[in-house]
Amino acid sequence: MRWAPAILCAALLCAVVPAPNALAQAGRLPSSIVSATRPLTPEELGTLGSFLDRNVTKLSAKDLEDVRGGRSELIRTLSQSTATPLFRAECAKSLLPRLSEIVQSGDPFAATNALEVMRALGTPDSVLALCKQADPEEQRSPALRLVAASGIPGSVARTPMNEAQSAIVIRVLKQAMASETSWMAALYDFQGLFALATAKAIPAAVQKDARKAQVEALKSLTDRVAKGGEDAALVHALWRSLGVVLQQQVALTPAGELTAMNRGLAPVLAKVESMGQTPPKGEGASDSDFREAAAVATNLRAILGRPASRPRGS
Repeated sequence: MRWAPAILCAALLCAVVPAPNALAQAGRLPSSIVSATRPLTPEELGTLGSFLDRNVTKLSAKDLEDVRGGRSELIRTLSQSTATPLFRAECAKSLLPRLSEIVQSGDPFAATNALEVMRALGTPDSVLALCKQADPEEQRSPALRLVAASGIPGSVARTPMNEAQSAIVIRVLKQAMASETSWMAALYDFQGLFALATAKAIPAAVQKDARKAQVEALKSLTDRVAKGGEDAALVHALWRSLGVVLQQQVALTPAGELTAMNRGLAPVLAKVESMGQTPPKGEGASDSDFREAAAVATNLRAILGRPASRPRGS
C-alpha cells in the first residue's frame, strides 16, 4: 500500500489540471500548442481547430459583444510572445479563408474585426491577404481599405518573408497605391514599401526591389496630384511619403543605393517643387499644402545629394 499516496496525488492532479480540450473549451489554448516547434498531434490539431472555429464564428455573430470577444481572444492568443511560426501557420491555414469570407460579407463591423485578426496572424499569407484588402480593385469599401492598409507596415516589419513572397507583396502594394483615392490609405501603402525596404529580416535583394517600387509609386502619385481635381488631396500622402524617406530611410540605406534613389527621385522632386510655385486646383488641398510638399522635396534633394549624410556602406 506504499503506492497509495502517489496514486492519490496523481488522482488529485488529474482532477485539478485541465486536459487540453478542457482548456480550449474554457477559452484558452494549452501553452504547448502555442509554443509548438514540431508538428501538432491529431489531438492537438483538434483542440486548436475547436478553439479557432469557436472564436472565428463569433466574428459573424449578431451580438456585438460576441464579435469583440472572438476578436480579442484570437488576437490575445496570436500576440503571445511564445507563439511560434509553426503555430501561426496552422492558425492562418484555418482562419484566412473564414476571415476573407467575413470581410466580403458586407457587415462593416464584422469585417473590421476580421481584418484586425488578419493583421495579428503574422504569416506571409496573412500579409498578402491584408495587402489585397487594401487594393481598390479587390476591396471597394474605402473604410475597409483604410483598416487593412493601416495594419500593413507593422505586419510587414515583423513577418519573415522570402524573396518570392516579398516580390508579390511589393507588386500588390504598388498596384494598390496606384489607384487608391484615400490619401491616408495611400500613405500606409507607401509605409508598407518602406518596411520592406528597411526591415532587417528582409533580404537585400528584396530591399532593393522595394526601393525601386517606392520611386515608381512616388512618380505615379506625383503625376496624379499634378493633374488636380479629385486627386489633388493625395498631396497629403505625397509630402508625408517624401517625409518618410527624408526622416528615416536615408539613414537606413547604403550609400550606393542612395545614389540610385537620388537619380530616380530627381524628376519627382522637381515636379513637386514646381507644384509649390503653381499649385494644382482641386478639392481637399490648399496652396499651403503644396508649398509644404515643395519644402519637403527641397530638403530631401539636399540630403540625398550631401555626401556627409550617407550612412552605412559609404
